[in-house]
Amino acid sequence: MVRRQFDFGLRNQSKSTVNHLSLTFCDSTIPVLEDALASGNLAEDERVELEHFLFDRPAFLWLSAPQPPYVISADRTAKIQIQVHGKRGLTKGTVYISYGNETTAKFGLHQRRIEFTLAVTVNASLEVITCDFMPYQFDNGLSNSEVQNLPHAGKECFLLALEMRNAWTQALTLELKILACDGDSRTESRPFLVGQARRIVLALPRHHLPSDRTKNPLPGRKKAQQFVLPMPSSQITAQREAWWYRQYILESLSGTWRESTGDRRSGFVEMRGLRLSERHVRVIQRQALEASVEVTPVRPSIALDPCHHVKIHLRNCQGDLPSNRTTNIQPALSIVALDSLSCRLTIPTWSLNLCVLMV
Repeated sequence: MVRRQFDFGLRNQSKSTVNHLSLTFCDSTIPVLEDALASGNLAEDERVELEHFLFDRPAFLWLSAPQPPYVISADRTAKIQIQVHGKRGLTKGTVYISYGNETTAKFGLHQRRIEFTLAVTVNASLEVITCDFMPYQFDNGLSNSEVQNLPHAGKECFLLALEMRNAWTQALTLELKILACDGDSRTESRPFLVGQARRIVLALPRHHLPSDRTKNPLPGRKKAQQFVLPMPSSQITAQREAWWYRQYILESLSGTWRESTGDRRSGFVEMRGLRLSERHVRVIQRQALEASVEVTPVRPSIALDPCHHVKIHLRNCQGDLPSNRTTNIQPALSIVALDSLSCRLTIPTWSLNLCVLMV
């Protein structure tokens, strides 16, 4: 994904001043995206994704567009800067320039328009072929070099494996900006030879998704025109969960590339091709309340019965939001002399120590 900039000049050859100027664009990707959005057989997450590429990622952009009025005096030249965004499917584009003089428009503004067409070629650069999400364990078939680059974060993080390939004709250097497990950000660099494919394993912090996110529709441009296929509520909830966790991945990970030699061109790595399954969501998500149990032996009692120290650590993963849940801890059949306990969590972390007799 490359962004290129080009300039062109507008010369006012008339004796009148141009004080109204507007630029609009049309490209080969717009009709395809509009036809797809007009279809009624769209899931909610698909509609939001199409709207993103249509509205939030235009192929042409007027850089440094001034506030009106935009004045070009008689016999003067103005410089216009346009940025081209290398989107998939972009083959051509048209620039429409409308100009006029508002001071002499007594019965409405009369404009003239200039248009010119551009031929665009978009080539593949550094591509994400596939991805996988795994629990934070070093026995997931990782090589020694991949393990050495991972931080020791335990269950607080998960592993993201990216299969990437250099499809460009020059050697590239990849730079990844990653949200670390401790909350800070770090940058990793990887070289890619021409045609080389390699796997990159990253550690990202697990994420808790508030329950109200899945109850509301996904954020989109045309909320009043949702053409969603009828489906069970559980399937809609699963789609929204996968979409929000994917948004979390896109916000936590970004990549850029640059040529190692030659023209030193650079661009961005397209990460929106990542798709999450139900298994991936289970790997990434954190429950609102997580518990871990640690059992350690202690000195025997007077009756020489084996005694163990049980430590239960409860963590509120909702941050500073207090948890109003009530937790009942029921003893197993092998534990005696222990009644049910009930506790109310009002702090982010909470621990409970029990000493029980094991029979």
